Amino acid sequence: VHLRSTRHASSANMAAVAESAGEGPTVGVLAIQGSFSEHVDIARELGATVREVRLPEELDGIEGLIMPGGESTAMAVVGEGTGVFPALREFVKSGRPVWGTCAGMILLSNTAIYQRDGGQALVGGLDVEVCRNFFGAQIQSCEMDLKIAAFERLNAAKASAAEGAVEPAYHAVFIRAPAILSAGPEVEVLAKVTAKPCKLAQESLRSTTVASGAKSGGKSKAEVGSEEGAEGAAKRQKFATKAEADFFAVNEAAKKFATKADDDFFAAEKDDDAARPREVIVAARQGNLMATAFHPEFTNDRRWHQLFLEMVRDNSAK
Repeated sequence: VHLRSTRHASSANMAAVAESAGEGPTVGVLAIQGSFSEHVDIARELGATVREVRLPEELDGIEGLIMPGGESTAMAVVGEGTGVFPALREFVKSGRPVWGTCAGMILLSNTAIYQRDGGQALVGGLDVEVCRNFFGAQIQSCEMDLKIAAFERLNAAKASAAEGAVEPAYHAVFIRAPAILSAGPEVEVLAKVTAKPCKLAQESLRSTTVASGAKSGGKSKAEVGSEEGAEGAAKRQKFATKAEADFFAVNEAAKKFATKADDDFFAAEKDDDAARPREVIVAARQGNLMATAFHPEFTNDRRWHQLFLEMVRDNSAK
């Protein structure tokens, strides 16, 4: 209600601030919360006409949309309340390009685990299963170099324009980042990393039954890891109980069972699939949708924004 009344009270002023004209395509940036202003500045720098989107009617007339990083649960609460989330779902179905970064990746996913209690609303459309905060809390944020095959055309264009040496690696900034655990057959993987899930993500992986359409059936890795962990725990309990009985009986067998209990404990830890480093997807594309787990808006490298604007131009030219 507050958003609507404020907009109606000064619609002319807000329109002037919220939209900037360029010679390129008209793109929207979801401006509910998070790092939307950085995306606005970069898209404008690259020549796009940019509109900040907070309400359903502000999606009208735009050719593509960026969903920024931030707090996905906060975005979902506000977005459902204003009606912009239902409108976003229709926008995704319309075939116009949408790019989600970090929280935007979560919101675009069909399935997300490690959610807050009670779950959260998703826009959906991208046939992936995402784990929120896979890499950990704010203090565990990191940076790493990625090689992005999708940049080859952009790099070739840069080289042909004699703008200097082509940098093959992309320096990605991960802040409380999600990761894609599995993807459907129509999803193009743009970048992967190998990383160990944080402790809380491990707990969620152990306890979650994957229900994503991206899974082809059978037991998921999380399910197998959970079963192995439970089996290991049962073994440890069995041998620990026996060792304790033998110890108090002053029986030599106490040492045998205590040693076996330790062996089983470490074996169970080693076999815990949820705790192992795993290969996860951090950038993907499916049709008109693109998602990155990291924050391109916090770097000086414009190639992700260039790639998205290229998607928008190609789609508008159809």
